[in-house]
Amino acid sequence: MEQRDPNTVSGLLKLHLRENSVLCAGTCAALSSAMAGGQGMEGVLGVLVCEASSQELQLLTSLIELLAQVASDQWRPKNKMTPATLGIACGLSVFPQLEPGKATVLLQHLVKHCSELQQMHSVL
Repeated sequence: MEQRDPNTVSGLLKLHLRENSVLCAGTCAALSSAMAGGQGMEGVLGVLVCEASSQELQLLTSLIELLAQVASDQWRPKNKMTPATLGIACGLSVFPQLEPGKATVLLQHLVKHCSELQQMHSVL
């Protein structure tokens, strides 16, 4: 297998995510309402798990696991991507229906706390 330029791969992933949402509009609307309602991130994660279909949750969990690996310390110093920079760079691609700030904060939290999402998903 030949190696690919990571910038090309990440660019293609972002384009794919923009065209094919991870979550349906109803799930994103529920997330937006939870975030606007002042619920903490634990409450927002609860809404995510309750509102998302099992397929949506599996796809999102897999994507977040991948992004958490990208942000992990094992790639330092070559890779400078952190959960915060991934939130900024990919938040709107993963959650296009959310406001930019909300998408950034949500993705950053999910990447930082990937294990919480995995645990919640495994309970279902």
